[in-house]
Amino acid sequence: MKLWDAWIRLWTEEEGASTLALFRIAIGVVVTLDALSLLIAGVVDPLYIPIAEGGLAPATRFPSLLLSLIGHTTTTTWALCYAMLGLGVMSTVGLGGRITQIVLLQVVLAWHAIPEDIGGGYDRLLTNALFLLCLGPCTATLSADSRLRTGSWTSDTKIWALPRRLAIAQVIVMYTATGLAKAGAGWHAPYEAVFRSLQLQTWARFGEMSWIGYAWWPLAIGTVVALWWERLFALLLVFYAGRRGLLGDLGTRLTRWDWRWLFLGIGLVVHGTLGVFTNLGTFTTVTLCFYLAFLRPEELEALDRVIDR
Repeated sequence: MKLWDAWIRLWTEEEGASTLALFRIAIGVVVTLDALSLLIAGVVDPLYIPIAEGGLAPATRFPSLLLSLIGHTTTTTWALCYAMLGLGVMSTVGLGGRITQIVLLQVVLAWHAIPEDIGGGYDRLLTNALFLLCLGPCTATLSADSRLRTGSWTSDTKIWALPRRLAIAQVIVMYTATGLAKAGAGWHAPYEAVFRSLQLQTWARFGEMSWIGYAWWPLAIGTVVALWWERLFALLLVFYAGRRGLLGDLGTRLTRWDWRWLFLGIGLVVHGTLGVFTNLGTFTTVTLCFYLAFLRPEELEALDRVIDR
């Protein structure tokens, strides 16, 4: 019964809305900047317009629901791009509540369905984030909706804790799965995986980087740390179980030190390094958006009080 009660509390508890609001703002900024980068780079016409109308995008084999309804033409392609930009801004300022997130999710799914050979798994990470924002009132605070509703940009409204906890679960599953999938030769002695990845010209931000081989030992150590950091990320489930009192006295001893920050700190270094030396689209920024979910609303409120002092 103790486990059952804990399970019910996990899915029904309410909390402050600040963490989900920051998550919404961060994701909105990522979508907005991604759409702007496409427009500034001038790649919409050559990469996203269908072949029949002068572009390079083949007919998609797996169209999204929205793309199936509106079709893939030059007009609809540009409409999707500008819709993504506009809705991204609306999400950032917190206007339109969950309706904005639902529509934006469909637009982003349609956009990513056009060129099947462009993008990566981080596209699905972005759409998963938008889906989670559909599950709760993500504009309850720090939003234009709050301003229109209460006259203030902030609100003490309590919301469902489920979306934030599902975001944490998403990160744990993602890292653990990718860690277990790292079975190639580069992940074993002499641990060349990080060095090799920085030599891939497709992703290298600064072109040819053979000079980085002078940092061989730090790169080898980084390979080992990255591998086991991902594989052991699921240990955070033990941390959260202990914090919720499910492991008794053992849980109290295991969580005496908040080792959640160890995993998140390593993640910041890993993704920061990738962000500096490689160009992986929105992978780094979308992933770091999910890190906000690990901050409980009461921790953000405590930080805000410290800043006010």
